[in-house]
Amino acid sequence: MNQITKQMLNYFRTNVQQAIQMFDLNRDGMVNRNEVIQVLQQSGLDINSARQITDSLFEQLDIDHDGYLTLKDFQTEVNPQQSTGHSSQLEQQMLNYFKTNVQQAIQTFDLNRDGMVDKNEAIQIFQQSGLDINSARQITESLFHQLDVDRNGYLTLKDFQA
Repeated sequence: MNQITKQMLNYFRTNVQQAIQMFDLNRDGMVNRNEVIQVLQQSGLDINSARQITDSLFEQLDIDHDGYLTLKDFQTEVNPQQSTGHSSQLEQQMLNYFKTNVQQAIQTFDLNRDGMVDKNEAIQIFQQSGLDINSARQITESLFHQLDVDRNGYLTLKDFQA
C-alpha cells in the first residue's frame, strides 16, 4: 500500500463526516467510486493512480460491500455488555468532528438554517448518511449529552465557547 493510499485511509477513518462531504459530489450522503476518482484527479493524480487508490479505499472501508462509503461503513457496534460510559468509534469520530470543526458541523447539520442544530436534524443527517434510525438516535443522544452544555436541546456555537 503506497503512502497516498495510507493517508487517504487515515483521513477517512479520522474525519468521517468531513471526508464524506468532501467526496460526495452529488450530495446524496454516499460516496461512490467515480466520485473518489474524480476528486483524486482534481487533486492532480493520474487516472491509474486515482483508480488504484480508490480500489484500496473501497476494499478497506466499504464494510457492507454495497459500492458506497457512508457513515454506516464506519460504525462499530457497541457491545451491549459494555457499560453505558463507552461509545462506539463512530460516536467518538462525530464528537471530534463537532469539536474541531464547530462552524462547519453546525452549518452541515442545521437543515432549517436557524443557527441551531436540534436532535431531529442530527438524526436526519445521520440517516441520510446511511445509518439506521436506532443508530442515528443513539449517536445523536450521545452527541447532545456531551456537547449541549446549556442543556437547551440545541447545539449552537455558544455550546462550544469556553
